[in-house]
Amino acid sequence: MAHLNGQASEQTRLGLLYQISREISRRLELSQLLPRLLQRTLGGLPAYSGSLIVLDEAGALREAALVRAGNVQPNPAARLAAGLAQGLLGRVARNPQTIYVPDIAADARWPQADDSLGAEARSAVLAPIIGRERVVGVLAVARLAVEAFTLDELTLLAAIAAQAAIAVDNAALLAAERRGRAVSNTLREVARIINATLDLQQVLPLVLEQLGRVITYDSASILLRQSGRLQVSAARGFADQEAVLQLTFDTEHGISARVMQEKRSLVLDDVQRSSEWLPAGVRETGQIRSWVGAPLIAKDEVMGVLAVDSWTPNAYTVADGQLVMAFAEQAAVAVLNARLFADSERRAYGLRALATTAQAINGTFDLSTVLQLVVQHAREWLGMEGASLALVEGERLVFMEAAGPTAESVRTAVIDLGDGIAGWVAQHNEPIVVPSARTDPRFFKGLDDKSGFETRALACVPVRIGDRAIGVLEVVNPAGGVFDPETLHLLDSLASLAGTAIVQTQRVAEIQAAENRFVGLFEDSLDPILITNLDGVITDANHSAVGFFGYPRDNLMGLRVNSLHRVGTDSLASGRFTPLLSGEPISYETRITTREGAEVPVEVHAKLIQRGEEKFIYWIQHDLSDRLALDELREDLMSMIVHDLRSPLGNIISALDILRSALPSDDEMVNSLLTIAQRAAGRLSRLVDSLLDVRRLEAGELGLQRAPVALDGLLMEAVEQVQALVASKNLRLRTVLARDLPLAAADADLLRRVVVNLLDNAIKYTPKGGAITLATKRSGSTLTVSVRDTGPGVPEGEHERIFDKFMRVQREAAPKGLGLGLAFCKLAIEAHGGRIWVDSGRGVGATFYFTLPLAATAELRAAAASTLSG
Repeated sequence: MAHLNGQASEQTRLGLLYQISREISRRLELSQLLPRLLQRTLGGLPAYSGSLIVLDEAGALREAALVRAGNVQPNPAARLAAGLAQGLLGRVARNPQTIYVPDIAADARWPQADDSLGAEARSAVLAPIIGRERVVGVLAVARLAVEAFTLDELTLLAAIAAQAAIAVDNAALLAAERRGRAVSNTLREVARIINATLDLQQVLPLVLEQLGRVITYDSASILLRQSGRLQVSAARGFADQEAVLQLTFDTEHGISARVMQEKRSLVLDDVQRSSEWLPAGVRETGQIRSWVGAPLIAKDEVMGVLAVDSWTPNAYTVADGQLVMAFAEQAAVAVLNARLFADSERRAYGLRALATTAQAINGTFDLSTVLQLVVQHAREWLGMEGASLALVEGERLVFMEAAGPTAESVRTAVIDLGDGIAGWVAQHNEPIVVPSARTDPRFFKGLDDKSGFETRALACVPVRIGDRAIGVLEVVNPAGGVFDPETLHLLDSLASLAGTAIVQTQRVAEIQAAENRFVGLFEDSLDPILITNLDGVITDANHSAVGFFGYPRDNLMGLRVNSLHRVGTDSLASGRFTPLLSGEPISYETRITTREGAEVPVEVHAKLIQRGEEKFIYWIQHDLSDRLALDELREDLMSMIVHDLRSPLGNIISALDILRSALPSDDEMVNSLLTIAQRAAGRLSRLVDSLLDVRRLEAGELGLQRAPVALDGLLMEAVEQVQALVASKNLRLRTVLARDLPLAAADADLLRRVVVNLLDNAIKYTPKGGAITLATKRSGSTLTVSVRDTGPGVPEGEHERIFDKFMRVQREAAPKGLGLGLAFCKLAIEAHGGRIWVDSGRGVGATFYFTLPLAATAELRAAAASTLSG
């Protein structure tokens, strides 16, 4: 009989292993497999509860399942984390041996705080899940009785753990296959992108975007070698992208330099501990921990570095470094293709530039235009930082035209023949290339010292008429750092064209050129333009006017301007047009009538012009339809916000108050969330109130509820309202209040909101760690309140405009908003008989002031009586 029972038990164990093997074969996703595998195990033993965890290569929890009484438990990873860190789960993971706990309550090894298997569990078995080379997980099973497991069941659990190891390995193989397929597909997509365009500004960001699909990063960048430095050419994951794209790094020192020198990928677990890490002037570089860098190599030339960053230490493996290297190779191909294309384009552009320059020179007889074309083409065609052209006048060399960063200062420069390299070329009539200007004794440093510009290399050729040098054409600082072998030849070709053009322009009048420029401006204008004689009869119209009015050009000719405009008079010699005939331009708004009868609002600018001996009137019509529609839309939007948001917002605030009173007061998380919600709802309510009050104040419909107000108490209430925002930005808020402030007859609510708005404005613009000061000063019957901050300040030209509705100072990374706060403050203070202004300059902080007339005793009594009667 015992033999039969043993045989039945053996069959049960084999059946359980068979069921588990079938589960493994049917499911490869760990998130689906682990709960099912654990349920099968607990049901087959049977057992009360169990857990199954899977670890990654670093021993961290990767996936988990937890089952009690046949039910899958939620959030298993969080509930098993303590056992992995300090309990028997972690011990089995570190020392792969099965642990049997006959009596949990009596076993000192069992952590007191670990009840993940259930506080009612009394005995447990923990078995390691061993993969090919390491422990990949732990299986734990518990029963409700003490000493509830037999030796055969321990053997069975070891076999189940072995089956689980197969499942984990299969899942890892599946993940690796999927990852490999994803990498392959992504690399194919990158190759397609590279073949689709040669514009690096488009390709490099797309390479980083595709890389993000196969490797997780917080930020990434591609740095290219340019002029002896590493320049960030593409970046992702940075808050201030523009600032990052301005960064450059040394090619001899630092981690990126090491990657270029060793020509291999580099994986660092924590760059903050590396002496080679060179933090840049952007916030994220202080947060970067793990880092992967790979060189961009093409034709054995290291052209730059692809860098991948994570804010978590030990985030990347050697395999990740190989993956980044594969993308770096693709990026290198893109850079090489772009450079080859740029070289070919530059040569082609050179030929076109010569033809274009020659054509332009032959088409104009204006000397300044000719010189500008030559200099511009010399700079753009040859890829230079700057270019200039100077002409010989007696014993001096006068710079006539320049292009580049120091163009304005160069255009006014005059040197003696023989001085500097340009003077040497003009004097000796010989071309020259100087690869290192600072080491050449002929170099004149005066212009560099004056402008702050650094001339590193230059090429200069004489501009000749016959065999005589009449000037020089000079280019400086090639983009690639060195001059192309063809630079001197191509520069000489441009100089020859310049010499020919100078001779022509000295012999031909400039009248026709001026006429052509006028016609070009007339026809290319986007605004409709009409030209009439002094009687108002249309004599010419540009292309935009033909489309705008709906008449063919021939039909427009001969019409009177007052048949299209609501000019209000038939004579241009009277009314608003009298200044026009005396040469003074005028502007006004009206409506025009199109051929179809449609009326369009326009702003008209009219001016008297003279062409030859005749006088005409130049009418420019600017369509105001979009502006008026935008104003109407803005008003409709304001009405919608005020009227449609006010009621639901009040319901939200009321509901939050009810929730706070109904929920337990000792729940910190609930109280914190309710505080955040109430604060946000309050700010939104104040915004809606400001919108409504601005409209009422503008319309004069908001009557002040004057009452005696203790100003010091009101100011401190305003401070209390913004205290949470001050703390969240680590700011210092100081109050300097005058003593014994008298009562004021004022609308306390409006006045408090003015102070809150000014404080809120200061908090928005003051950087973390800055300071804000609220102060008062009494002068006779007037009180002045000031709010000073240490933010970026307000530009001089914006001091008045910022108090206009919907107006905001335009600057990078400025806080967003509707621009109503200061408009509300201005209207509210002026309604009290005071005034408001700002004292500031860019970069020096701002101080906002407002004055408030202090009420006399009679006014206070009247205000108090009004309050009591109300």
